[in-house]
Amino acid sequence: MKEFNLEGKIAVITGASMGIGLAVARKLAKYGAQCILVNRKADNLETAAAGIREKGYKAEAMACHTGYPDQIKAMYEKIMTKKGCTQR
Repeated sequence: MKEFNLEGKIAVITGASMGIGLAVARKLAKYGAQCILVNRKADNLETAAAGIREKGYKAEAMACHTGYPDQIKAMYEKIMTKKGCTQR
């Protein structure tokens, strides 16, 4: 499989505190993406992000219940502001 480069890209991964979501976050981070790990419960989320950062990749944790549109919107605005994105 040919490898690809995600440098400069932001990846928002839901369900990322464990299992498939965490595996996806690890792989995207390996390819250079700035990973935002999202889960409705903060438990284990920061630990998961820290594990990715320990390998030298970019990752941060953000609790958000994706079943609530207001929480999704707040998360989106926070990411856009924090990352300095101008397109909305």
